[in-house]
Amino acid sequence: MSERKNYDWTGVWVLASIHLAQSIENKDIPRTYKKMIFSEQLTKYKNLYHIIFAGDFINHAIFNDDELLDGIDRLLKLGYIENKDNFLLTTEKLKNLYKEITKKMKSVSRDTALGIFANILQTKLPYE
Repeated sequence: MSERKNYDWTGVWVLASIHLAQSIENKDIPRTYKKMIFSEQLTKYKNLYHIIFAGDFINHAIFNDDELLDGIDRLLKLGYIENKDNFLLTTEKLKNLYKEITKKMKSVSRDTALGIFANILQTKLPYE
C-alpha cells in the first residue's frame, strides 16, 4: 500500500492548518497559543503558532508533537508543503490542485476544504 493511500485524518488536519495559516499570517495569535510548549523540532518553524491556531479552529483541538511531526514529514515527502526559511508553506503543486478543484466554486467552507484535502491525500474524513 502506498503512503498516500495510508494517509489519515491527522494528515488532512495538518495540511488544512498549514493552508489556513498562510491566510492568517498577518493576524495576531492569542497569547494562550504562544505559551504552549512544543519540541525544538517544531518551534524552529516561524509560523508554528499560526498553524496551531488554525488547527484549533478547524478541529477544536490542539496538535501534539507527534501528530505535527509525522504530518509535516509525510507532507514534505509528498511535495504538498515546503520549509521555506523556516516557514511551513503549501507548494505550487498543492495550490494548483486546490485551485483546479475549486475553480467553479464561489466560496469554500471549512468542511468543503477538508473534503478537498482528504481527496488530494486519498483518504476519508473521520465522519465519512
